[in-house]
Amino acid sequence: MYVSERVVNIKELEDYISGAFAMVLCIQKELQSKSPDFQSLISFSDSAVEKLQKAHTFEFCVERRKTI
Repeated sequence: MYVSERVVNIKELEDYISGAFAMVLCIQKELQSKSPDFQSLISFSDSAVEKLQKAHTFEFCVERRKTI
């Protein structure tokens, strides 16, 4: 018998991480502008924190299969 396991919802975690990364890039770009918009920075930061919090509390869903 062969037992295999896989994380079913890994894409969801990847989406949280890539979304947070995108927000950090937006913050970086905004800071490089001649006159950064403080409200945009706050919005990007809040969004990054939200996505990272979801990633931090993420619960993996593992599927186990048995093959004979």
